[in-house]
Amino acid sequence: MTRKLAPTLALCLLIVLTAATSTPVGADVSQAVAEHIENERRGRGTPYDKIKAEPPAQVLAELRKYLRDPADGARLEVVGLASVVGSKHPQRGVQQQAARLVLDVALGDADYGVRDFALSRLHRFFSHDAFKDDMRRDIHRALQQKNLNGYLVQVAGIAEVRSAAPRLRQLANAGSWSAQLALARMGDPMAIRYVIDRVEGSKDEVRRVRSLLDSLAYIRQPEAVEVIIKYLFSDKSTPASPPDVGSVPYSYYAVRLLEEIIEGFPTGIANTEAGIVRARQWITQQLAPQPAAAAGQPAPATAQATRSGGVANLKIKR
Repeated sequence: MTRKLAPTLALCLLIVLTAATSTPVGADVSQAVAEHIENERRGRGTPYDKIKAEPPAQVLAELRKYLRDPADGARLEVVGLASVVGSKHPQRGVQQQAARLVLDVALGDADYGVRDFALSRLHRFFSHDAFKDDMRRDIHRALQQKNLNGYLVQVAGIAEVRSAAPRLRQLANAGSWSAQLALARMGDPMAIRYVIDRVEGSKDEVRRVRSLLDSLAYIRQPEAVEVIIKYLFSDKSTPASPPDVGSVPYSYYAVRLLEEIIEGFPTGIANTEAGIVRARQWITQQLAPQPAAAAGQPAPATAQATRSGGVANLKIKR
């Protein structure tokens, strides 16, 4: 009799042990998120370190419980936490879970300020891979509204909501800079040319270098990268604009943007002459002609390589 009961007892023991070890993990995550949100309600900012140490999928699931919290600050913190926890996670599923949460806030929150903050986070933190088809459909529907938020329009470009291209063209023809950027991000040749010409044609040097160059980084096109590289190798500096900012070399701005959009670009380069030299050397190496193809094999020739030359050797993040 004892031998027959042993497997059953062992199974029961395994179930008890599993429950004992797994339940506190979920409880710990729930408590950590609850404490963080409560501190935010009371105006006590708390570090993200404890939250970031928890399993991200569980954190995101807990955060969803606070989407209808009466405190705007709590909902803002949900967006901030979701962006930090999920946007750069190596697993695409976690990125998508985080982006879905932030998009739900962006499209559904009752407060304009919270929605705007959520859209700005989608714009800044999330890449193309974080958006699933159902999210693209929701963005497409939102773009049909009037008085569109510029961030929403540009998020459509990041997510590559190609079904919205006619609407974006309509907005662009009506003067929307954000729509031109979104179309350029999705590869529209006319929009790419328009964006580059407008950036390069700006006579306000400070605005062109400190602000408009970001637009070239946003569209992620080889032609735009070529322009940013030109600024990397420039020895010019922006005029000082008192009282807050002095003269800054063009190359410093270019390094920041290239680090953001080019795979493998040296990271952590300080704004120093040595850092700029290193960045220029790396780019020069990448732009060098590739080894000739083996005998009997045709050399690769693509439209991008023909159009952009050495920039075709760079891997631009999407």
